[in-house]
Amino acid sequence: MNLSGPAKAALFLLLFFKSILAFAEDPTIDSLKNVLSKLQDSPEKVQTLLELGQNTLNTSIEEAVAYATAAKDLSGKIAYDKGRADAYRLLGVYYKKWGKYRESLDAYTSSLEISRKMKDLSGQSIVLNNFGSLYGDQGQETTGLEYYFQALKLAEQAHDTTRTVITLNNIGNIYLNKPNTYDKALEYFLRALPLAKQIKDYTIIGTVTVNIGELYMNQSKYESALFFFKQSLAAFEVTGDVCYTLNDIGKLYEKKENFDSALAYHQRALTIATNLDAKEDMAGSLLGIAQINYRQGKIKAALGAYQKAENIARSLDSKFRLKESYQGLAACYAALNDYNHAFEYQTRLVDIKDSIYNKESDQKLARLDFTFQIEKKQSQIDLLTKDKLLKDSELRRQKIAKNAVIGGLFLAFIIAFILYRGYRNKVKTNKILDQQKGQIENLVLNILPA
Repeated sequence: MNLSGPAKAALFLLLFFKSILAFAEDPTIDSLKNVLSKLQDSPEKVQTLLELGQNTLNTSIEEAVAYATAAKDLSGKIAYDKGRADAYRLLGVYYKKWGKYRESLDAYTSSLEISRKMKDLSGQSIVLNNFGSLYGDQGQETTGLEYYFQALKLAEQAHDTTRTVITLNNIGNIYLNKPNTYDKALEYFLRALPLAKQIKDYTIIGTVTVNIGELYMNQSKYESALFFFKQSLAAFEVTGDVCYTLNDIGKLYEKKENFDSALAYHQRALTIATNLDAKEDMAGSLLGIAQINYRQGKIKAALGAYQKAENIARSLDSKFRLKESYQGLAACYAALNDYNHAFEYQTRLVDIKDSIYNKESDQKLARLDFTFQIEKKQSQIDLLTKDKLLKDSELRRQKIAKNAVIGGLFLAFIIAFILYRGYRNKVKTNKILDQQKGQIENLVLNILPA
C-alpha cells in the first residue's frame, strides 16, 4: 500500500502519540505497586521490586535503578543470595543503558561473584553475557567475544535454551561489526532465531531479527532487510524497546534515498530515547538525522547533530559511535571549507579506526570461534571416551561376574561329586557289612544250638 506524503506524516504522528500515551499510564506498574505495599520483607517482595524496575525502565531509568537498589538492599537484609545476584545484574543493565559504564562493571562483578558462590550456571552465563556486551560496545571485541564463549559454554552445560539463544545472538553481533566476518554473524543469528521463536521470547526475537536485517542492509539486500526489520518492530512493540529498530529502518530508507521516511523514523526514535534518557539510542538517532541532513545538503544542521552525537558517544566511551561521529564531522567541516577542523577530525577518525580494525584482531576473533568449536568437540570426545571407559568397565565387571558364576558352578559340581562318591562308598560298605553279619550269624548257628 502506497501512502502520500501527508498520509505518511499523519501515520507517523499517530504512531508517535501512541507510543507517548503508552508511557503515560501502565496498569502493570500500578498493580505491582499495590502488591508491594502489602508484602512483608521476603523473597517475594524482592522479586516484586525487581519486576517494578524492569517495568519502569521504559519510562525512567532513574526509577528502575532505585527499585533494583531497594531489591539489592532487602536481599542483603534477609540473606537472599539469588535476589542480590539478580538485583546487581539488573543494576548493571540499567547503568549501562544510562551510560554509567564504571557502575555497570562493578554491579556485574558483584552479581558474578554471588552466582559463582551459588554454583548457578545460568546466572553466571547471564552476567558473562552482560560483560561481553559491555566490552563489545566499547570496541573491545576480542574481550567481549571471550566472555560470550564462556557464557555459551555454561548455558549449554545448564541446558538453558534462553541463555543459549541470547549468547548465540551476541556472538553474531560481534561478528556483524566487520564485513569480512558477516558469514560468521549470519551463522550464529540463524542458529539463534528458531530457538528464540521456540521459547516465544519477544525481546530476543526482536533483537535477533533486527541484527539479521542490519546484516542484509549492509549487503544492500534492502527487501530482505526490511522483512526482518518489520519482524523485529512487531516483536519489540510488545516490550516497548523499539528505538534501535526504528533507527535501523531509518538507515534503510536513507540508503534508498527516501529521506522523509528515514527522518520520521529517526525522530520518533530520538523522542522515545530522550524521554527515557537512553543515551545509546539517542546517539544512534542523532547520527541518523545528521547523515540525512548531510545528504540533503543541510550541512550546518548535520554538523549540529554530529556534535551532539559525539558528546554522547564520548560520555559512553563508545568507539563505534565516535567513529561515525568523527567521519561525519570531518565531512561537514570539509564541506564548509573549514579544513583545519576537517583535518583534526579526519586524524581522530584514523586513530579510532586503527584501534577498532586491525588484522591481528580479526584473526583473533576467528581463532576464538575456532578454539571454542575445538573445545566443544574435545568435550564431546572426552564424553565419548568416558562413556567408552564406563562401558569397558561394565563389560569387565560382567565378565568377572560370569567367570565367578562358572567357577562357583564348577566348585559346586566338584563338591556334589565328592559327596555323591562318599555316599556310594558308604552304601557299598554297609552292604558288605550286612553280608558279613549274615555269614557270622549262620556260622554261630551251625556251632551252637539255637
